[in-house]
Amino acid sequence: EAKACWNSISDYQDLRTASRRCGKVLIPLAAAGVGGAALKAAKLARAATAAKPVPEVVFSRSEAPGLAGNFDDVVAAGKPTTLNRVATQAQRDANRRAALRGQRPAPAGQSLDEYPFACTTQGGAGACVRAVPRREQNYQGGVLSRFFQDNDIGPNDAFRVRFGP
Repeated sequence: EAKACWNSISDYQDLRTASRRCGKVLIPLAAAGVGGAALKAAKLARAATAAKPVPEVVFSRSEAPGLAGNFDDVVAAGKPTTLNRVATQAQRDANRRAALRGQRPAPAGQSLDEYPFACTTQGGAGACVRAVPRREQNYQGGVLSRFFQDNDIGPNDAFRVRFGP
């Protein structure tokens, strides 16, 4: 209701009436010293935030039981399921190096999985690392890459991670 009231007024026009109708005191950004381009940017940011739900990537437990076990353990230990994509390959590489520092190489046919992912701002030092079958790691990379493309996940964008059946 307050959002509808705010959108129905422009700057100071009928502010008192809108405040009474909404039951809230509305202060235009211009009154706080914000105007012009900044006011327009704030309105656009508010609209973009409201319009874009956080997308969710779902991995299959049956396709990747090793990854699912790592994910379950890490989430139970308090790691987040909502992550943010890093902006650059350099950030991803630095996160991977930090996560794998001090780890033994994976056995033959396996790969080291880290969660949170190296491609996220939450990844890096402190990520949980576990050896999983290379096939599962390849599956995860393909699903995640396709998810980023299909959902237009860019730098710093949030997304959720879940394992289904």
